[in-house]
Amino acid sequence: MLSKDEQELSRQLKQWVDDLSVEIPNDLANTYDEWLNQTIELLPGNVRSQIFHRLDQWLFSTQLALQQMENFDTRIQRIIQEAKLFDHSIQQLEDLKKLSINKVNYLADRQGSAHQLYALFQGTTAGSGSSILLSMDIPAFIIIQLRTVQFIAASYGYNPKNPFELMLALKVFRWATLPKRFQREGWDELLVELNEGENPYFYEGREEITDVKWLNAILVQLAKGSAIWLFRKKKHQNLPFVSAAIGAGVNYRMTKKVTDYAKRFYQYRWLLEKEMRLEDK
Repeated sequence: MLSKDEQELSRQLKQWVDDLSVEIPNDLANTYDEWLNQTIELLPGNVRSQIFHRLDQWLFSTQLALQQMENFDTRIQRIIQEAKLFDHSIQQLEDLKKLSINKVNYLADRQGSAHQLYALFQGTTAGSGSSILLSMDIPAFIIIQLRTVQFIAASYGYNPKNPFELMLALKVFRWATLPKRFQREGWDELLVELNEGENPYFYEGREEITDVKWLNAILVQLAKGSAIWLFRKKKHQNLPFVSAAIGAGVNYRMTKKVTDYAKRFYQYRWLLEKEMRLEDK
């Protein structure tokens, strides 16, 4: 039987999912979605396919590259070391599932808070007035979001280097970066991924990550970049205060949204697996 804290979290998760279900897009959002679809439809089919294929390849390659960095393994080991403060028997990420939900939530919160600060700093530097930093804003922002999801997954005992976990983290990243009106659809798709079973050494689901909907995430960043460009000459004590505030604010809010969605998903999965283990006993 789940503990009282776990039962309460399960109730909160159900309420959160219900809240996603009642998110009804207004006329402006519907008009915008229709405009975006029609705009993309103007491109030849093979061009559209190539655009999304290349975006998928870039995201997948970036995810792999991040995992090959020494800093990645260092952060994973740091999570394990922090978990050892709660249970000295923990030796690898999978052992974190022995901890209570409150303890893994604590580890996930630390990762989320750290990456929100990274996003805040990155947004501030992008809005500093430098054309070079602004041109690197979208790739840098996406990298922070990918890392956020990976390390939150790790905090709940899932090794992001396993092929299944790697692709699942990319799917979580996809839906977490989209507007709320799309996120219930994403939640249902992620649950299908779980229900179809997992193999840590192979991924057998759909490998497509980006589509017309996901362009919303890019367009938000482009709009942010345009606003930064317009306001970067408005300075306070030689600093472009307004543009820096725009960059920092947008990045922080988006990373907070990604953190929340990723946490909810891995909390749900953690509780689901615990219930299955209890039923097998």
